[in-house]
Amino acid sequence: SMPAEKAIQRVMYWTQDWGETKRIAFRKAELFYESFQTHNHSVEASTRGWLQRLNDSAIPVCLCSEMDRGSVESVLRAAGVEGLYSDLISAEDDCDTRTQMYLGAASKLQRPP
Repeated sequence: SMPAEKAIQRVMYWTQDWGETKRIAFRKAELFYESFQTHNHSVEASTRGWLQRLNDSAIPVCLCSEMDRGSVESVLRAAGVEGLYSDLISAEDDCDTRTQMYLGAASKLQRPP
C-alpha cells in the first residue's frame, strides 16, 4: 500500500508543500478512524467457523491492521471473533508498509514469511 503522503504528492498532485501534505494525510486518517468507529462490523458465519477451525487445530493466525490496537480489539469483540487470532499487528507496531506488517506477523507467529 502506498503511504498517503506519497499518493497526495506523486499520484494525485494535490500539493508539493510538505505541511499541506501532512495536513491532508492526517485528515484522511481522522475520517477513516471516525468511519471505522461508527461502522457496524460483522463477520460471515462461514468466516467465523473457518477461524474457529484454525484455532481448534492450533494453526496460528495474525490479524494485520493499520488501526490502533484498542480499536481493532473492540471490533473483534463486537464481531464475535475475539480470541480467534493468535496475535495482532496494529498501528502501534510502526509498520510503514503492508510488507512490513506481514513480516512482523510472520515474526510474531514464529513462521517463515
